[in-house]
Amino acid sequence: MMDRFHLPPHDRLLTSVLEELEYGQILGIPKACFYRPTPDAPFTMTRYGQHLETPIGAAAGPHTQLARNLVVAWLCGGRYLELKTVQILDELTLARPCIDMRDEGYNCEWSQELKLDQSFDEYLHGLLLILALRRKMNFPNCENGRDPGFILNMSAGYDLDGITSPAMARFLDRMAHCPDEMGEAAARLSRVCPELADVNLPDGISNSLTISTMHGCPPEEIQRIALHFIEDRGLHTTLKLNPTLLGPERVRTLLRGLGWALEVPDAVFAKDLSLDQALPIIRTLSAAACKRGVAFNLKLTNTLPCVNRSALPEAEPQVYCSGRPLHPLAVHVALLLREHLGEHHEAGTVMTGANVGGCPPMSFCAGADAFNIPDLLAAGLGPVTTCSDLLKPGGYARLRQYLDVLGERMAAAGASNLDTWQAQGPCLAAYAVSTATAKRYAKTAKTSTDVKIPRPLPRLDCFAAPCASACAASQDIPAYLGHLAQKNPANALATIRSTNPTAHHLGLACDALCRKRCTRGNLDTPLRIREAKAVAARQGSTGPAGHQSDALDRSQTNGSAETAVSVVVHGLDTRSVSCAGTLIQAGVNVALLVPENANLTDNVSPAQRALLADLADLSALSRQGPAPGGTRAGTLTVLESAAQNQPKNAHVITFDAPLPTGPAGLPKTVALGRETAQAYLRANGFRSEPTPRPEADITALHLARHVRDFGPYADPESGARKVTDDEAMSQEAARCLRCDSLCEICVTVCPNRAIMALSPFLGPIAHGNVCRNPDGTPTICITENRPLADCTQIVIQADVCNACGNCATFCPSSGAPFRDKPRIHLTRASFEDEQNGYFPATPDRMEILHHGSPATLTRTAQGLRYESRSLTLTLNPDTLAPTSADLPPHTDQADLAPAMEAGLLFAMIMGSPLEML
Repeated sequence: MMDRFHLPPHDRLLTSVLEELEYGQILGIPKACFYRPTPDAPFTMTRYGQHLETPIGAAAGPHTQLARNLVVAWLCGGRYLELKTVQILDELTLARPCIDMRDEGYNCEWSQELKLDQSFDEYLHGLLLILALRRKMNFPNCENGRDPGFILNMSAGYDLDGITSPAMARFLDRMAHCPDEMGEAAARLSRVCPELADVNLPDGISNSLTISTMHGCPPEEIQRIALHFIEDRGLHTTLKLNPTLLGPERVRTLLRGLGWALEVPDAVFAKDLSLDQALPIIRTLSAAACKRGVAFNLKLTNTLPCVNRSALPEAEPQVYCSGRPLHPLAVHVALLLREHLGEHHEAGTVMTGANVGGCPPMSFCAGADAFNIPDLLAAGLGPVTTCSDLLKPGGYARLRQYLDVLGERMAAAGASNLDTWQAQGPCLAAYAVSTATAKRYAKTAKTSTDVKIPRPLPRLDCFAAPCASACAASQDIPAYLGHLAQKNPANALATIRSTNPTAHHLGLACDALCRKRCTRGNLDTPLRIREAKAVAARQGSTGPAGHQSDALDRSQTNGSAETAVSVVVHGLDTRSVSCAGTLIQAGVNVALLVPENANLTDNVSPAQRALLADLADLSALSRQGPAPGGTRAGTLTVLESAAQNQPKNAHVITFDAPLPTGPAGLPKTVALGRETAQAYLRANGFRSEPTPRPEADITALHLARHVRDFGPYADPESGARKVTDDEAMSQEAARCLRCDSLCEICVTVCPNRAIMALSPFLGPIAHGNVCRNPDGTPTICITENRPLADCTQIVIQADVCNACGNCATFCPSSGAPFRDKPRIHLTRASFEDEQNGYFPATPDRMEILHHGSPATLTRTAQGLRYESRSLTLTLNPDTLAPTSADLPPHTDQADLAPAMEAGLLFAMIMGSPLEML
């Protein structure tokens, strides 16, 4: 089954991690995204008497259930890591998909997916792997494993009987004290990373725990559970409260005011803890913790149960909402508690976790991101953890920006530590008021939620720019944005004109469906693609239109038609100008036959004026000399039909069909004109030269897709602003992620880092089949040899993929990477359970199951030998060229594709960190 974990041994994981580190990354995270603490970092804090190098981390959920997830969260700056909630029911069957993060988050996965012993093993090894990497990378204080600058915080629920059951008691005992198991595991890992032996190991994994109060846990049960952890177990205890604490009226009023149509049933409020019930419980637990000598804190908040109107399975009537709509609710819960319980701190105790009377310290997790973390900490809410934000494109590496933004704001305020920052920042009341009306928390703030294009997801070579796929005019949008980013508007305009000679016109009047498919919409805000086209037209033209002239040169309109004219195009609309412009750029002399006085600029619409500007540019092209490909542009003669005769012996193009209307009507019109011109050019032997494309900086793009950059024309607080400055467009264009050159969105959004980008095989790949000749012998019939196009190839590490569906949400193609991409199994248990994919059984042999049908690929003295029920094929091990083939009896033909894919994957896996696993 696709949704089960089959976890490889952790020493193999560490071997792979250290191999990757040699190449500047770990689990696909670039080293530039790692957070390395410095002695003067202003945002360190103390929790439960332990040092935290940062005040941020990953919330209990998909980012904290596996050791590998904990490693990546820590690498990117997370230091308060809330382990995924455990409970006695550890063999749950969960719906799939279980995550919908298109905008606000929804999930139907509410507890651990591992058995308790497996969860313990993951948390133990997560701790040790982090300690090993701290020492390997020589972080400050890296030999101190007892106060290592981060905290693993347990999470448990949901009733006292389950929590005190033998299985849960054993789990909690081992989490708090496991020196023998810690030593044994460390000894195994030390054989891979000897530096771990230098670390002074702790006796246990965690001495703190957060209680989840979801699913209608009764008030008296909540208090009994908390007292058990405080009094009986002596754990630093945090009570995680629900947003329903505000009551139905305030919850619904806040949501409606921000445009959210979430339906929270009355039954949810009836089952959850009310404020009147919560206040005495909090006071009782605070007193008990003070007496026991441990900390008692609050955590805000759990997710919000609501009626399922998401993309999750309809069989789930209720789902749990997170992200943007939850943020104002949780902040108002914090304010409500402060108003009733009083301030929690005295001088010198800000956010330490100590109990000093009043409201207990409050940590926070509800729609936190890079831009509100500073305000939350200034309001005395921290540490701050996040989940929904890390499930968006960029994933774990988004955490690094949290710290960059926090550090910049603290430096600008002259705050050298969090105490000073809190003293200078806005109070909680002011921040709560702002969240109730802030545009960034309103439903309308999301401008794009679906970047998908109709194309099915290919197994290989899947990178595509959805903006270009959505463009009916077939514009190479990434290329012209790349030229603008390099401050080369002339090349940008040449790229635009190669498929659309009406850059001024479409730069003004297009309905810009491309922007609705821009993948930056899932990071920050979509690119201003149409405006970029207009800027390229204004800045890139050297003709009259480049100087903002709207009218045609009169010398082009009043002369008699020249015999050199080859084609006459009738009309003055987008289609006819597109046709004429395409011909002119190919070197054809064109006469455009327009209605009388059609070129006059008086009393015309802005769109028509922009079309006249395009004609002015086209008329200037022939005076500019040959294009980069060596072709001199043809001439343009504009003839008014009432005054002049059309040239003799010229090919005439007329358009009788009505112009397209509706969505994308204008770019469709451009395409019709261009295609008509191209048909003439093909028939007359014209050959087009490709327009040069700017090189994509793959290294820079890897880093850019983790950073939310709203560009020069928008910001997260005020939303979009109208473009007014052409000079800023190069900065806007530089935000383009060049999805055609590097996508890997699925890699970043996978919480388990189960999706990998492998370096591709560089040689040509054979396409075709094996056929049986009349004499019975097989022949390899190659129809094409084509190299892989993408800079990396996407595969799924099936053992750690639980089919959560998050990759499918953000993949630009109409498919699901976890289902459609090749699945690599590193354990036989996973391979046999799923009955589909590839299993590298040994360094020389790969077993294959195509939906239960077996095959093998074996390294032999003759080459790589592929054997299945329908084909035996031998490949050259260096070039993957087919060298010999055989067909079984009663089979006359077999496709090469399965064998070539197996050879490709074998070659790529053997040169990747997967080989270490």
